[in-house]
Amino acid sequence: MTYLRDLDLSGNYFNSSIHNWLYSFSHLQFLNLGLNNFQGTISNSIWNLTSAVNLDLSNNNLEGGIPTSLGSLCNLRSVDFPHVSSAQNISRVLDILSGCAVVWNFWI
Repeated sequence: MTYLRDLDLSGNYFNSSIHNWLYSFSHLQFLNLGLNNFQGTISNSIWNLTSAVNLDLSNNNLEGGIPTSLGSLCNLRSVDFPHVSSAQNISRVLDILSGCAVVWNFWI
């Protein structure tokens, strides 16, 4: 599964934290973890998803904000993070995302 490119685990209501093994797929381009009731924080290990183009973490109970390592994912074009509880202001989020000169579609 090291060359897995598309993973849709949405709508499974796992009701747990996001397991770090999900961040180990370096060739993964599309990851949909929406509608799962994931809890806890988004791991800085997300930087391992170097090929990611689309990341959907919507409709979960995640907290702690957007990890700084997200800014190193230069292939990422679409990020869906609604319902992430965060004390980060929008200028901090934009600062995190400024690591790559790309056009972002970003929903928080």
